[in-house]
Amino acid sequence: MRRFAAAVAAVVVLLGVSACQDDLPITPAGSGGYWSTAPQTDDQRWEVLRKVRAIDPCALLPRAELAKIDTVSWVQVRKPDWCEARMGSTVSGKGTDLSWSLLVAPTGVTRHERARTTKIGAVTVGTVSDLDANPDQRGQLVDRNCTASASFPSTAAIMLFVTTPLGTEPCPVAEAVLPTMIAQLDNPGYGDPDATDFFSYNAIVGPVVPSTEPESFLGPNLPVVNVFGRNGAVVEDVLRHAVALFPAA
Repeated sequence: MRRFAAAVAAVVVLLGVSACQDDLPITPAGSGGYWSTAPQTDDQRWEVLRKVRAIDPCALLPRAELAKIDTVSWVQVRKPDWCEARMGSTVSGKGTDLSWSLLVAPTGVTRHERARTTKIGAVTVGTVSDLDANPDQRGQLVDRNCTASASFPSTAAIMLFVTTPLGTEPCPVAEAVLPTMIAQLDNPGYGDPDATDFFSYNAIVGPVVPSTEPESFLGPNLPVVNVFGRNGAVVEDVLRHAVALFPAA
């Protein structure tokens, strides 16, 4: 309670507009919230599955993040839980391919014995390259590959596969985008990470509110939580707790 009081943080629930959300910086939520809580009952396990199925996997990697790798050639949904993207050259073996899936893994993700395992908050991340797994293939490859996974305590998991040209290392690409994918999976908060004196973060907590009025040029009306205060870390924490009070959008 002392931390919350020291933040002088206020929470406001209001109707806002979507107003170019893609242009707003996202506050990484990585290890907090719903996805870091292990389900305890069958109903909770079914709820995790329902939430996972309701998420567009392509939304886990915004085009702005993909463009940091190289020019985005295309992004396609292959299956309801599967997305693929090509960056750079479209010539076989010359560009960078990413494909990823969001799934539920009740018993965890099986990783290669030579995989490198790290933690991002409460999320367990594993990466292994083709040559790590099969060093005897050196000299026989036509491109490079890396398999990566992120396992959440909720039993949700992200599987990511990266292909890059010969002469490059694919796993650094996976390791660069996984924190964004993990943050994107959390109910996202928008704010200014460069603020130093006063912090204001927002999160959308529900679907578009129907209206008989013409849509504003700023976008549709959405229910939004706004948290503001003078301690950035505590404002982020309050935002997570406030968003958790609302049903899934």
